[in-house]
Amino acid sequence: MARAKFSDAARSKVLASINIYGSVGGVTFEGFIRKKLVPKLWNNACVVMDNAKIHLGEMVK
Repeated sequence: MARAKFSDAARSKVLASINIYGSVGGVTFEGFIRKKLVPKLWNNACVVMDNAKIHLGEMVK
């Protein structure tokens, strides 16, 4: 079974992370962004992502 870990580092610390066992789809990733990451961002923060398919959902854009 695949294991994915999403996290972001800012100023040498992790803002948000989640461990998921199994496959990850856009809905799961969007939930992570909405519930875990966005509440911890500051004004004018920049989130850098690669071109993975789960990063291309309308909510993420």
